[in-house]
Amino acid sequence: MNPDLPFDLLFELTGDAVFVTDAGSGRVLEANEQASGLTGRTRENLKGTELNELVFASDPMGGNGPLAYGEKGRGEVVVNGPGSAPLPCEATWCRVMRSGGPVYVWVLRDLFSLRRANDQIALKDTAMACVASGVTISDARDPEHPLIYVNRGFEEITGFSAGEVLGRNCRFLQGGDRDQEDLNRLRRALALGQACQVRLRNYRKDGGLFWNELHISPVRNERGDLTHFVGIQIDVTERVRAREQLERSEQIKTRFIRMVSHEFRTPMTGIRASAAFLKEYGDAVSPEKRRRHFLNIERALERMNRLLDDVLFSSRSEVGKVPFEPAAVDLKVFCEELVDELHTVHGNQRVVFEPTFPRESTFLVDAALLNQIIYNLLSNAVKYSPESEAVRFQAGVDDGRIVLVVEDSGIGIPGEEQDSLFEPFHRGSNVGAIKGTGLGLYIVKRSAEIHGGAIRFSSAVGLGSRFKVVIPAEVPQSGQHEQDPCH
Repeated sequence: MNPDLPFDLLFELTGDAVFVTDAGSGRVLEANEQASGLTGRTRENLKGTELNELVFASDPMGGNGPLAYGEKGRGEVVVNGPGSAPLPCEATWCRVMRSGGPVYVWVLRDLFSLRRANDQIALKDTAMACVASGVTISDARDPEHPLIYVNRGFEEITGFSAGEVLGRNCRFLQGGDRDQEDLNRLRRALALGQACQVRLRNYRKDGGLFWNELHISPVRNERGDLTHFVGIQIDVTERVRAREQLERSEQIKTRFIRMVSHEFRTPMTGIRASAAFLKEYGDAVSPEKRRRHFLNIERALERMNRLLDDVLFSSRSEVGKVPFEPAAVDLKVFCEELVDELHTVHGNQRVVFEPTFPRESTFLVDAALLNQIIYNLLSNAVKYSPESEAVRFQAGVDDGRIVLVVEDSGIGIPGEEQDSLFEPFHRGSNVGAIKGTGLGLYIVKRSAEIHGGAIRFSSAVGLGSRFKVVIPAEVPQSGQHEQDPCH
């Protein structure tokens, strides 16, 4: 066996430039292909050339001098390359005995290319860190797909630091929310080594929900083996909310059109019928009958007017343009007059008013908004309760707050619909043929909120409902005149 064979193999297969020089003269005896590429000369042309013509010692002060070397060593040198600028290289050398005698073996590594590659890697790392989207890399060779890299964007989106997540499967971002259709799509893509785009409900470190639009792409080596997955995470929470708001607006629009077409048609039909009757038979019927038809027209117009007021309130409320004009109002008198009005409209239906005000019942409120709160709560309670059942209405002051409570024994509100109760134009599925716009409770809630108050309720189907409104009880100062409760 040739004793130089192992050296010859390494000489040809290494990725570094290798020169073999005569130990006495310093002339090149052999050079591999990498040496040819480094110097820009052919291997034949390099043979016989003194190494000092090719390689110079690197002077830290900026100059280059003759190459001086001992038995072995390591240092930085410069090489006359194919271009005009010398190439910095790391040199390792040693004196060895070969079959033909002593030689020096020089191994030169191109520092310029290495540094450029390192700079490119550093640039890519910096660019990756500056990407606002989350970037992750997971190890596809491990069945658990542990994360091996996350960028700063991932940390900012999720609130987790790299140290907290590296080595873990990113399923921790779902928390306990695993029942998501897109999760099944993601699992299938990972199992098949395919690219995939999904939208997931994820949770930050503080527990806050965010919508994650995740794009994953497989990474394969030169043999085509799957090695990693790259994931791009985009926080699309605002986009999802905007879409949900648009869908909600479309639903409200649909409900509005349906409500207007129904609620306006009914009183208009009554007006048309009474007007036609009076036109045809007005002179021939009794004054009492004429009066009844005029009253029907008046009530229908009042109903349409209230409906228009409700729609306008809803529209202004959506853009924050509902005026708030507090004035001194005697709430006890105000409530009594509203109850009387309800009795006039609904006839036999009884509203039991239970005032619990102290001696003084005058407070600063917006009478128009307060009218909306009490009228809508009472009219709803009356409308959805049997005629034989009374509606309780309590009004008073407790701990510096005006408290209004309306309680009925009506049809109640289905539990699955209670979260949507205060949405505009929403009506319960159990209202049947009972007329209504679906605006009343929305107006109550907004009117209470404009006062700085709130509304709470409890309800059960078939048992009735209880609504409680609480608003600040501000006592008028001297000089603030009491407002006419009928305002």
